[in-house]
Amino acid sequence: MAANNPYSLTFGRIPRQYINRPAEANDIIEDLTADYPSQTAYILTGIRGCGKTVLLTEIENQLQEDDRWTVISLNPAIPDLVDSLARKLSRQKRLQTVFSNASIDLSAFGLGISLGNRAPVYDAESMIEEMLRSMDGHNRRLLVTIDEVSRTQQMRVFAGTFQNLMRRGLPIYLLMTGLYDNVTALQNINDLTFLYRAPKIMLSPLSTAQMARNYQDVLSLEEAAALYYARETKGYSFAFQSLGYYLWKYPADRKTALDSAISYVQSNSYRKIWSELSEQDQKFTRLIAESKTGRVSDILNAEGISNSQFSPYRRRLIDKGIIHGTKRGYVAFSLPWFQEYVMTEAE
Repeated sequence: MAANNPYSLTFGRIPRQYINRPAEANDIIEDLTADYPSQTAYILTGIRGCGKTVLLTEIENQLQEDDRWTVISLNPAIPDLVDSLARKLSRQKRLQTVFSNASIDLSAFGLGISLGNRAPVYDAESMIEEMLRSMDGHNRRLLVTIDEVSRTQQMRVFAGTFQNLMRRGLPIYLLMTGLYDNVTALQNINDLTFLYRAPKIMLSPLSTAQMARNYQDVLSLEEAAALYYARETKGYSFAFQSLGYYLWKYPADRKTALDSAISYVQSNSYRKIWSELSEQDQKFTRLIAESKTGRVSDILNAEGISNSQFSPYRRRLIDKGIIHGTKRGYVAFSLPWFQEYVMTEAE
């Protein structure tokens, strides 16, 4: 039974049962494929398990179906991202004719590339520039994707190279994912202004209606039950997959299924999320969890703190995707079962 389970507990991979995000995906793809894109770089951000990597992969797959596009994914942990991009670009089969017509000889890539009658090029950035110029002449574009970025030296070097290539008007574009703190730190590098201006897209919760329909169709749940379980997930992608997985595994015991899903999400996602919060973030998260009303004024009065003390942490927790303040004067947890985790499990 488990082997045929249509839901996935694995992070990152596009699951068989997938609730797409047409708004975010279409906005990015429509801009990138426009004659004159308004942006050269996009950043997808959100809490762990919200579906950033899956959306990144969906956009990659859609663009790869277009012959005009070449998509290259880079591992942010490798020492030299620029060299990796040059080597991966040089090996793209769909571009071999383009490079051949431009007299770019890639056979000696390890030593340099021959450019017809011009002197050989030996550094990776110059190699990428020449290949991109050839692509531009054939109406080809390159999308570079990087999953889970952070402020490292290799990312800083790569971002500098990307900025140089972008300033020259070459057809290179960038799509990255990252946690809020990591993305913010990367965007705050002073000499990389394009990163600061890059749209930072916070992933919204999955559609409750779509999740409910999925649970109805795949799990054969009655409409009311499907809607109940969809609402339980609060649109958190990892919770949607986990709950679906255990409802499939325990079709005759829905209480066990729900309890198992809660335990799995708390152990495999919330423990890590909690550990990444600062001591002060944890303190204010506990205050919110302990509040019976969620009213900001009640939290302030109970703890004897001012709104000016509370506001920066409220903003940070919203930006991280842990709470929301959609109702004026109140705060509530965006993540399902996170309040219970903070009250009973968080250390």
